Amino acid sequence: MVNGEFWYALVEPKGSEDNVPAMYVEANAKVSKVSLQVAHATVDYEDVGGKEQEQTRVVATAKIASLITATLGYVMTGDDGGNVVLGDTDAKANFGMEHLEAANVADATLLYVAGGMDFGKVGAKLEYIDGETGDTDLTEMKVSVGYTMSKNFKLSGWYSAAEIGDDDRTKARFEAKYKF
Repeated sequence: MVNGEFWYALVEPKGSEDNVPAMYVEANAKVSKVSLQVAHATVDYEDVGGKEQEQTRVVATAKIASLITATLGYVMTGDDGGNVVLGDTDAKANFGMEHLEAANVADATLLYVAGGMDFGKVGAKLEYIDGETGDTDLTEMKVSVGYTMSKNFKLSGWYSAAEIGDDDRTKARFEAKYKF
C-alpha cells in the first residue's frame, strides 16, 4: 500500500507578525513487515530576517520475528539548517537523541540506525547516528533499557556518548516512574 501527503502553509514564526511559507511532501509505502517513508520539508524564514530551513529524509522500519523493531534512516539538511518541525512532523523529522538532532545541524548528512527489543516486562533499544556537517564528523550512540514492574510502576534508564568533531560528550539518566 502506498500513500502520501502534501501541504503548503503560511506560518507565523514566534516573535513575528509576518507569515512565512512552509511546504511538506511525503510518500509512504508498506510491504509485508517493512515500512518506507520519503519526505522533504522546507520553511523559508528569509522574509523575517532568518534563513531557509530544509530537510530531506528516507526512513525504513521493519518488524523482525515479532520481537525486534529495526530502523534505518538517512537525513540531509539544507545549507542553513534543517529546522522544519511543524505540526505532526516533529518525531519523524529529527532523529533526536541526546546530543545530536537533525533539526539542529546545517549542511548535514546523517545516517541513523536503531534496533529495539521487548522481552516481556523488559525493553531495550540501541540507537546510532553517524554523519557530518561541513568538515565536522558527528557520531552518537545511545543505549536505553526499561523494566515495567507493574501497571503503574516503571524503571528506565539510558546512556549516550557522542563525538562532535573533537568534542566528546556523555549523558546518562535513570528514572523511576509511578502513575497514580
